[in-house]
Amino acid sequence: MRARPSDITFSVEEWGGLRTTEGRFATFSGMIALDEGAPLSGRVELEIDAGSVEVAGAEEERAWREQELRGVDFFDAERFPSIRFVSRRLERLDGRHARLHGDLTIRGVTLPNRIALSPLCMYSAVDGMASSWLFAHLST
Repeated sequence: MRARPSDITFSVEEWGGLRTTEGRFATFSGMIALDEGAPLSGRVELEIDAGSVEVAGAEEERAWREQELRGVDFFDAERFPSIRFVSRRLERLDGRHARLHGDLTIRGVTLPNRIALSPLCMYSAVDGMASSWLFAHLST
C-alpha cells in the first residue's frame, strides 16, 4: 500500500449534527494481498499512527482538538501508539460494492468491525495490460 495517493480520513458529527469534525491520519502503513483467481480471499492489514491525527479548522481550534484526540480521553496515543485493522473476510455486495470484515484494535481493545468499500477507478494489471477484475479501495 502506498501512503500517497492513499488517505485515511474521518468525519464525526457532534452535538446532534450541529457540528462536524473532519480529519485524517497522516502516518499509516498497510498491506493488501489479492488473488485475482479468488478475490474474496484477499487480506488487508492496516496500521495507523494514532498520534498522527490531524483535523480541519482554524489554527487555534485545530491545535486544541488534535491535542484532545491524542490525549487520554480519546486515542491515548502515548500509551497506545497504533490503531490496527486486520481483515478476516471480504463480502461482495453486488458487482461494484463490497464489505471488508475484520478486527479493529484501538487503545488495546479489539472488536469486530466492517468497512464499506467503494469502487476504485483502476484495474489491476497482468503483463502490463489491465485485467478484467476491478477491486475496491477504502474510502470515507
